[in-house]
Amino acid sequence: MTRIREPFLFATGPVETGEFTDALRIPYAPVPAFFAARALPAAVRSALADFLPVPDPAHIRHAAQETTLHRWPGAREELTVTPILEAEGDYGFQRAVTLRTRMTGAAGDEVADLLTTLTVGPARGGGRLPRPPAPTNGTGPVLLTWRERIPDDLPHRYAEASGDHNPVHLSEAAAHRAGLPGVIVHGMATLLLAVAGLTARMFDGDGAAVAAVRTRFVRPVRPGDELDLAVRAAGAPGSYALHVSVAGRPVLKDTRVTRATAAVG
Repeated sequence: MTRIREPFLFATGPVETGEFTDALRIPYAPVPAFFAARALPAAVRSALADFLPVPDPAHIRHAAQETTLHRWPGAREELTVTPILEAEGDYGFQRAVTLRTRMTGAAGDEVADLLTTLTVGPARGGGRLPRPPAPTNGTGPVLLTWRERIPDDLPHRYAEASGDHNPVHLSEAAAHRAGLPGVIVHGMATLLLAVAGLTARMFDGDGAAVAAVRTRFVRPVRPGDELDLAVRAAGAPGSYALHVSVAGRPVLKDTRVTRATAAVG
C-alpha cells in the first residue's frame, strides 16, 4: 500500500533549530536532523486521519525512526512536507504502520527524509510489517561513555517545542489507560538527548555534522530516569553505534549516528 497525503509547508533552518533547542533547554548545540522531526506530528495526523477508525492517541506509539538530513536548510526556508503512508502490518504483538515524511526545497531538491514506524493498536493478523535488517553491533572498544538524567519536565517541554501532544507524555490517567506505569518521555526526546550528547563530545558540538540517525524504541523512559550511554565505532568511517540503557536495560536498540561525509576525519 502507498497513500500519498496532502503536502504542507514547514519552515526550518538554523534559526528555527536554535529556537527549538532553546525551548527544550538542553545544554547542547542544535541538531538540525531533530528539528526536521518537528514536522512529524502533523504528518502523522495527516497520514492516519482516514486510515484508522478514530484511533485513541494514547495507543499510538513510536516504534522506530530513521532520519536522513541531505542538507541543512537556510534560515526561515519554507519546505514542502509530503507524508506517505507506505505499509501496514503486524509488528510484534501490535498493529503498525510505516510513514515516510519527505521534506523538499522550492526547487524540489531533497532536504530530509524521515521513515517512522508507529504502533496503533493490537495485532490483527493478515501479514507482518516488513522490517529493515538490523545493523550489526559496533565493533572495537567503547569510545565514550556518559550518564544523562532525564529532566522531570522534559515531556511538557518537548510537547510544546515539537507539537507532539500525545497524552501518554502529559497525563498520568492517559498513560495508565494505555497500560503504562505513568507518564513517559517522548522517544524522540530521549534520542535527541543521546545524539546531542554524542555530538557535543565527539563532533565538537557541530549539530550539522549529523547526517543520519536510526533507532528502535524498545522500552519506555520515565522523567527522572538516568540514561547510561556508550558509543562504539560501527564499521564504516563516520558511523557510530549508540547504546542507551536505564538500570542495565536497553531503551534504544539498533541505534546508529552517521556523520556527514565532509565532516569525517
